[in-house]
Amino acid sequence: MISRLRRLHGGVAAVALLALGFAGGAAFAGVPDAPWYALTGNDWRAMEPAQRTAFMSGFLAGSGLADAEATGARDSLALTRAITGLRRAGTLRYPYGPSVYEARIGDWFTWENHREHPLWFGLREVNNQVRAAMADTGRGH
Repeated sequence: MISRLRRLHGGVAAVALLALGFAGGAAFAGVPDAPWYALTGNDWRAMEPAQRTAFMSGFLAGSGLADAEATGARDSLALTRAITGLRRAGTLRYPYGPSVYEARIGDWFTWENHREHPLWFGLREVNNQVRAAMADTGRGH
């Protein structure tokens, strides 16, 4: 019985991962076929909302992982603990959720002179602005 439940659970997980893969592919349909570091504000403005959310979620996950690895963590348990500790301490480099960055980067790229900048640069600028504003109010990370 337990073996059958494990197979069923594994099958459900496989189907969920397959669906997620299709959804992720659909989310990026139409996004320029360029490496992440070459995307610009013009590319951001051309993305659909789901594409922007998917991009931001991946960007934040990658940044969080880099922050955790910078602590020396290497295995999955140490990385999980490091990310949890960094989050609780408010020391993640990009501490806010995707919706915060999506809204602010959209505003940042409304300026025509910003649109040719790389997307990663715009996100860095926005992050610095949000962090400074939060620190000024005493609520910052």
